[in-house]
Amino acid sequence: MRRSPLLLAAIAAALAVIAPAVARAQGTLSGQGFGYPPGGLSTRALGQGGGNAEADPGSAVNPAALALWGRAGFMFNYGPEFRTVDASGRSDRTTVSRFPLIAAATPVGEHFTVGVSAATLLDRTFSTQASTKQVLSGGETVTTTSFYSSDGAAEDLRGALAWSPGHGISVGVGLHAFTGENRTHLGLSLVDSSLTSTTNTNPYLMALDSSVLHFSGAGFSAGLVLQPMRALTLAASGRKGGTIRLNKGDTLRSTADIPDRYGFGVRFDGIPGASLSARADWEGWSSLQGLGSSNVQTTDAWEYAAGADVAGPRFGTRVVQVRAGARIRTLPFLANGAEVKETAFSGGLGFPLAEGRAGLDLALQ
Repeated sequence: MRRSPLLLAAIAAALAVIAPAVARAQGTLSGQGFGYPPGGLSTRALGQGGGNAEADPGSAVNPAALALWGRAGFMFNYGPEFRTVDASGRSDRTTVSRFPLIAAATPVGEHFTVGVSAATLLDRTFSTQASTKQVLSGGETVTTTSFYSSDGAAEDLRGALAWSPGHGISVGVGLHAFTGENRTHLGLSLVDSSLTSTTNTNPYLMALDSSVLHFSGAGFSAGLVLQPMRALTLAASGRKGGTIRLNKGDTLRSTADIPDRYGFGVRFDGIPGASLSARADWEGWSSLQGLGSSNVQTTDAWEYAAGADVAGPRFGTRVVQVRAGARIRTLPFLANGAEVKETAFSGGLGFPLAEGRAGLDLALQ
């Protein structure tokens, strides 16, 4: 099929501007920069708003909490996200599937527990498209459909060791490897009305562009869990990041620092059948400034969370746990120069299975 020079020019021009235009028009705020931070929370912690994350052995937050894991085990999370975006009188609905956390741990001897986990540090998964009609300078009318998508994440792989000498104290250390990739796809299809005829069944022109970026870096973490009395648990942890590299193929594009993180949590178990928790967390996302383009602006972020885990209905010997919580935080990447705030409310249920040897946790945020 003969390609009109005007249409080829339109493709080139549209590819030059479509990425920022689509992002402004239809992108979600959590898709800014390198993506959305799930937080490394287990489903149990998520049901409580993340308030107990510092003392939760299943969350990839405090390595000292591994001492509370118990018997050897394995866990994983599946977290679909249902999005609705409203802009300019139009609405778009999508579903994003995530596996934000996989973890396993086992006791070693009487005082040690070792564990490994893979948690999503930043997730950037979305797709959007838009159609418009354009009249070119030659008088030709084309229908332009542009689409922009991203699929990928930066992952936090952690190996950790916790030591519990007794007396309500446990300490832990972790080594982190940060890896992953960000795959973006940009495309444009045009329908030329002058090419639509009974003799031409394919009046489409296509332009496609793809890019794959790879992350790599390292860091370490340490934490403490202290129980000064049976009803009170105090926990604190921190992570120190090293250099993170961004490569395109074999070419190093840029470097920055893994964000440092510091957090503190408290849990109160003095009410029979109930556990109350709260947490404050700071993460230095601004250290990622310069890893991407100059349009990617970062900010340090505070997070505050609180929640409850209460014994609910009893079915025979099984007690269903009922959970609820909330958290307020700042997301790491700016939108049009402004900070993006997130307020989340959550609830959940916990079902013991196999006489306590397994469990099913459900959470809705």
